[in-house]
Amino acid sequence: MKKLLFLISIILLSSCTCLIGQIPPQFLYVDQTCGAAMPDYLTKIRVTDNCEIDTVWQSPTRGTWLTAPANNAMIRAIDKFGNFTDVLFTVNLIDTVPPVIEIVDSTLISDVYGKIDAVYNIADRMLARTDLWNNTVIPDSLQTYEDYWNHTLVSWTDPGHAFTGEGMRVWTFVQQGDTLIIR
Repeated sequence: MKKLLFLISIILLSSCTCLIGQIPPQFLYVDQTCGAAMPDYLTKIRVTDNCEIDTVWQSPTRGTWLTAPANNAMIRAIDKFGNFTDVLFTVNLIDTVPPVIEIVDSTLISDVYGKIDAVYNIADRMLARTDLWNNTVIPDSLQTYEDYWNHTLVSWTDPGHAFTGEGMRVWTFVQQGDTLIIR
């Protein structure tokens, strides 16, 4: 049964004059405006007929600016008796350039440093207040911070302390001319 269907299909397809040559889908790369000009496909085909060929044209015409991702195209050949044959094909636009993401708000990168600074500023104020309150018997309402404006808070940690928690972190208030010796 399969052989019979195969033979019938060959006979029908070979005797049909409606079969015409096909142009495979065509691909054009888009430029920076996301479009491409329709090429002249007429130079890439050959048209024959038993009578004289009157006209061969394509649609869209050469130079038409294409912007849709898929475009239907047609080439029509007409002989001098008005008989015509059409070939339909698609012209697909290809964009191979991926989008570029640019960081225009630097806070996406540097905001982490601002947060770290804010945490250290809070810790520095807490240390200054703790040091001031521990070293004096003056009530809180009379505390002055001007003395600490003349001091510099120096902070350092053992190597790897931030990652392992081993070792120590040290804060020291120093004045101009003080010498620090780290052992």
